[in-house]
Amino acid sequence: MNLSILFKHPEINVVVCEDRRKGMNIILKNLSDTELCIWDDVFQHRFVKPGLMILSTTFQYPFIRMRFFQSEI
Repeated sequence: MNLSILFKHPEINVVVCEDRRKGMNIILKNLSDTELCIWDDVFQHRFVKPGLMILSTTFQYPFIRMRFFQSEI
């Protein structure tokens, strides 16, 4: 993460937790007005059921060339 973003926007909360489920529960309990969570590894955690997922890729390696596996077919 670019730390300059945090310095320019002190209103942004950053939460880091090795146990993602515990971290998400901390956010929900202590930062209840949170409107958006950005995860760098959300696809690795099945317990997360977001309303919207956005996958960002590089121009050199677009998502078209990635292999997707649907778990809920």
